[in-house]
Amino acid sequence: MTRPDSSAIASWRYPDPYSFYDLDADPDDLTEFLEPQNWPDAYFSVFDADSTLAGFFIYEVDDRVAAIGLGLHPDRTGKESGTAFVAAGLEYGRQRFGLEQYIVEVAQFNLRAINVYRRLRFRPIEEFRQRTNGGVHDFVRMVAPAIRLGACVLMVDNRERIALQLRDAKPNVNDADCWGVFGGGMRPGEAPGETIVREVQEELGVTLPPTGLRWVKQVVSPLLIRSHVHTYRLHDELENARLREGQKFALVGRDEIQVGGVLQGKRVAPFHLELLEDYWAGKLTDA
Repeated sequence: MTRPDSSAIASWRYPDPYSFYDLDADPDDLTEFLEPQNWPDAYFSVFDADSTLAGFFIYEVDDRVAAIGLGLHPDRTGKESGTAFVAAGLEYGRQRFGLEQYIVEVAQFNLRAINVYRRLRFRPIEEFRQRTNGGVHDFVRMVAPAIRLGACVLMVDNRERIALQLRDAKPNVNDADCWGVFGGGMRPGEAPGETIVREVQEELGVTLPPTGLRWVKQVVSPLLIRSHVHTYRLHDELENARLREGQKFALVGRDEIQVGGVLQGKRVAPFHLELLEDYWAGKLTDA
């Protein structure tokens, strides 16, 4: 953080109800933010590719855990850039401080921010009330591992069609209303194969035998989630499948995806489309 940056950020004004986050809404918060002694290795300015001030991150580090505060420029909020902004800040903090866990406290009315954190694998652990901004307000405390892990599976039939799910059109879902392969976030203590078995059971009511899973690579998603990619050769497992999450599922061949990555009028999530193209091009083989 620098003095010009802190002064510029202090002048930012958000539209209601997000004016709650104007720094001068709480004089104590404003004083703390403008104090240079607080900045070293804690307060950081964030710039975009053309060196324009885009936001800030605050890391309150205790051993390998950091409570974070952050702000995105008002002109950039509500434009689907918040998730990537937060993901970049989480990765920067992990690399700089060697963190293992993050904690964030969010006003309960701010569903937009809560959905961002949910997409980044934060989970709520506590609700509480806190005096700030001239009153007492409801907050939720959320935590996430600093290294966020996932696992997914390309389930392939004997015609080289791959099982895809059209995800729910919900704000807390990654790649909402897009097609993607099956999978999800790894829970603490889970192995990648266990995550896939659990996710497929939860989403389709089908139990895959773990011995059929073949690990092929680890990739980093656009949200900096490290995902273990597997393949699975289908026999008749999906004949009795019953969709429990998402809008629908389908076995999809290479020629069914149109130019631009469109399937049945909906986009295939770019990250997932790349996996599909790699498989059909013969680039994903058993490790």
